[in-house]
Amino acid sequence: MIICADDYGLSHGVSRGILELIDGERLTATSCMVTGSKDLPLQMAMLAERKEMADIGLHLTLTNDRPLTDIRPDQGLVDADGDLLPFKRLMRNCYRGRVDTTQLALEIKAQLTRFTELTGFQPTFIDGHQHVQQLPGVRDILIRICADVLQDDYYIRCGCFPKRWLANRALPTRMKIGSALIGLPAIGLKRVIKRNEVRHNDNLLGHYSSKEHLSFPEIFNRYLHLQPAANDIFYVHPGYIDDELKAKDPFVNERVSELEFLRGDRFLAELDAFGIGLNRYCFR
Repeated sequence: MIICADDYGLSHGVSRGILELIDGERLTATSCMVTGSKDLPLQMAMLAERKEMADIGLHLTLTNDRPLTDIRPDQGLVDADGDLLPFKRLMRNCYRGRVDTTQLALEIKAQLTRFTELTGFQPTFIDGHQHVQQLPGVRDILIRICADVLQDDYYIRCGCFPKRWLANRALPTRMKIGSALIGLPAIGLKRVIKRNEVRHNDNLLGHYSSKEHLSFPEIFNRYLHLQPAANDIFYVHPGYIDDELKAKDPFVNERVSELEFLRGDRFLAELDAFGIGLNRYCFR
């Protein structure tokens, strides 16, 4: 299966943790936010040196950050201060058709362009911060832009969780509901990418709720019982805590827990026990 670390470029501490895991052969993919961190050019240059070690993708960012383009509040993407909206407000605007699709396309193109400028190559895949790539309107524009801008060897991450995961009675209800909510807009995304013959992952794994008092190793073990396949993606959020991260994201302590597990012996032992290997995306 693919182990993908989200949020590269969110902060120096997050990027440092991800680089360490790539160097230790504990990750096979990472997706990059190109909207914010103060030393992003340096972080992206360091990641580009590891191009042959992991899939490197764009983590499309349309929430809780500063956009790369000039967007007005009445265009449904930013607030009065020009900051990208929180996820719930963006989602509501997308479902109600209140997003200026022309401006949205400009922002998506700007993020793709900046990724290429900072790395020297096009992304291997596209996913989204808070799964925004799956929202109505966003998904259609994204696929159209990718068809125009990218070459054939890329894939889109689709948040479809295995039915056996959602039907597992042993899992906390809150966790299953969360996975289902991620998966619902993925149904629409999957229709679009299949209609346009775009490559995508098979299943998405990795969602969990820290409120359920299950440790990350326990969650990882439960997902491994599903026997992930080569093009299943397990997404993670490892990283070190720093002031930049604390100012941007409430998801902090869990990042250190994931980092420690992924670089530890138990991670490898779990994979070996289930006979599961790590791979990059298998283009078919």
